Amino acid sequence: MRLPLLPAVFIVAYCLCVPGFAEDPAPRAIAMEFSDLKQTVSHRFRETLAILAADFPAEHDGLVARIAELQASPLSENARLLGVFEALKAVREAYKGKVRFAPSADQAAIMALLADFHERVFRSEGAAVCGRFSVDGAGVLFDAGLSEIYADALDRQSAAFLRAVVDAIENPVHHGTIGKDDWSAVTEELLAAGASWAVVDAVAAGDPNDPGLCPSLAAFFRAIAVSPSAEGERARADFVQNVTGY
Repeated sequence: MRLPLLPAVFIVAYCLCVPGFAEDPAPRAIAMEFSDLKQTVSHRFRETLAILAADFPAEHDGLVARIAELQASPLSENARLLGVFEALKAVREAYKGKVRFAPSADQAAIMALLADFHERVFRSEGAAVCGRFSVDGAGVLFDAGLSEIYADALDRQSAAFLRAVVDAIENPVHHGTIGKDDWSAVTEELLAAGASWAVVDAVAAGDPNDPGLCPSLAAFFRAIAVSPSAEGERARADFVQNVTGY
């Protein structure tokens, strides 16, 4: 068995939260001509903003102020939208210690959405863009001028995270402490579902230049999302803290 490879997964988990600015070959960019940033954000992040307004009023007010600052700035439209995304990411970062205590179903929903997101970016943009997306987070989509295309996915992902935080605050669930054997069990479940060791190796390496990274991570996230075991529950609770960059 090659289970000792699993601890390297934690390196990938860390990388998911680090914004990246590497060069990217000819992304499929689209033009945007929004003149009112607040209106644009209200349209693109409707679900996220509704949760912020209802359950995080201070953070909502801070975001509105930040949008006004960005609107008045000389930045490009993409840069302004990235600034909004980074402000929302900061909110998620502030509450990542809470999301580990969300109900397991909430955590599973976050991981399933992340798997869907990776599959969609890989299918539409290819391995190069998706590799950066996998390692550097969704800010890559803003850098590449692709954020409008994925506005629905960005909103769903952010809203699911915040909804889980609300549930964790109102009804915290203690899932137990993650152990090395838990990750080994999740890996066994991934392999039993039909994945190869190449998938495990790609996840462990976390190389954005590996054309197999994005689909491998999607499979890995899916396995965490659907795991019915106690080991899978602990793995979900541990890993979900690391997806604030989406």
